[in-house]
Amino acid sequence: MAKIFLARVRGAAGVERLVVLKHLLADAQKREDATRTLVLEARLLSRLSHPNVVAIEELGESGGTHFLAMEWVRGVSLRQLFDRSNERGGMPWPIAARLFASLAAGLHYVHIAKDEKGRALNIVHRDVTPENVIVTFGGTPKLLDFGIAKSSIDPHKTQAGLLKGKFQYIAPEQYEGKVPDARSDVFALAVTLYEALAGESLYERANEYETVAAIVLDPSIPSVRTAHPEIPEALDRVVQAGLTKDREARTSSADELSLALDDLLAEQKQRVRDSDVAAYVAELFPGEAQRDPELDRDTPFSNHRRSARPPRDPMEKLLLDAEADGDADAYLLGARRKQRTAHLGLLFLVLVAGSFLAWAVVRAADAPLPSTPSEAPPEATPTEAPPS
Repeated sequence: MAKIFLARVRGAAGVERLVVLKHLLADAQKREDATRTLVLEARLLSRLSHPNVVAIEELGESGGTHFLAMEWVRGVSLRQLFDRSNERGGMPWPIAARLFASLAAGLHYVHIAKDEKGRALNIVHRDVTPENVIVTFGGTPKLLDFGIAKSSIDPHKTQAGLLKGKFQYIAPEQYEGKVPDARSDVFALAVTLYEALAGESLYERANEYETVAAIVLDPSIPSVRTAHPEIPEALDRVVQAGLTKDREARTSSADELSLALDDLLAEQKQRVRDSDVAAYVAELFPGEAQRDPELDRDTPFSNHRRSARPPRDPMEKLLLDAEADGDADAYLLGARRKQRTAHLGLLFLVLVAGSFLAWAVVRAADAPLPSTPSEAPPEATPTEAPPS
């Protein structure tokens, strides 16, 4: 539906800051539902302010196209963190517990958020996945992408039987046609926590049918201690409570999950802070925090198709400010050259047309006028018809 850009906001006295622009694609701009989704995401985020939730800057419009400006979160996604952790034998459980205690606190804030008149917004994120969580280089997890969130301020209700989200994170009650609530997000968060601890996806299968069957039809819940016996039994119980298939028996709120993880860390005498998470991220991604974003040259400023290049690291997909300005200047210079060429071509055509017109006028002036006879021709004398 949209493409993401890194942009620079210039303020007074040369003050600048970087933001992320979520810009609707050309095809999506023609769809009313796409614009409505972007506007709804902006309306929700504008009412939220929490250290574990991405912040919105503004909803803007340029040339009839809507865009959403959000804070630029420097860090790595949970998915990237999982992949790099698995290369080293998995994520240490105290780090995972700290991360998810903070993330659950942010999710609970979203669930209980109210509008300016104190009315409950009843937000359900519906897309809590490793791809939609960024862990900053400072060690703070942030929930993002509220594009398919459900809330009381959305006048367009989800159609019955229509699922939204990624199959392996959707709660069983949603597959049964029930309206999702905060506990559905708790299930998705518990699935993600299991993945962090076990080092593998809990419900991802070879195809969608098998994935749904594992969630809906299989009543068993695997233990994370099967793969990692060093994980405390108490932590295993916390995970299983969040994964309970019966919504009524499941962990009742994200706040309950957050408190359980905090209590567990205290009982196990594990004092893990955001700075410890930051040190772990820095160990897995050495030097990433100090790297500047590099230009993705496939941008609106590109004036020609460049040759194919090998895939780049995700960080290199961001726009480098100075190079972006240079590319923009090159684009504008090329446009001015084309404009001058077009003007010269038009002037040449005008001169040619003018010369031809002048030649035609002179040619017409030199040509002799047609003669007019002074007398009418004699009338023809009728003759008798020959005898038959």
